[in-house]
Amino acid sequence: MNDNKPNSVLYAALAIAVALFIAGLFYVKVIIAVPKSEIQIINELLETTEAPSVITEGERSFPDDLYDRYLETALFDIAQGLQGGMLACSERWNNAPRTTRVRLTTDGAGRLLTFAMEGAPEQARSCFAAVLSQGLFPRFAEGIANFSIKER
Repeated sequence: MNDNKPNSVLYAALAIAVALFIAGLFYVKVIIAVPKSEIQIINELLETTEAPSVITEGERSFPDDLYDRYLETALFDIAQGLQGGMLACSERWNNAPRTTRVRLTTDGAGRLLTFAMEGAPEQARSCFAAVLSQGLFPRFAEGIANFSIKER
């Protein structure tokens, strides 16, 4: 008998297995290299990073050049979804104006890091910060927005 035939079948099977393994590695690389969507990035950051334990008071200056319309829209949307908490916080601010300016910063996942309100007493500011921290803002945001304080 010829001993080369079984070896050649073995070599052919091994070559096919190596080719399939390399093709699988390339496939996995392509899957991993596909750009992630914004939602996937945010969900990954929410799972892998800790939320800030305290929202600190931000800088209390409100220059017009830091006004951010996109941030204002996000703030409005988040506040609309949290009306019960917003009303409770507005009760902590006697003679509150209808609108005020806020300055805030967020982390990579869109969680609130700092929050300042123009003219607000500390108890109202901390209440609004606690309620608004339940929402997700734009990632790495830093700016000023107009904020409507709802009437009771």
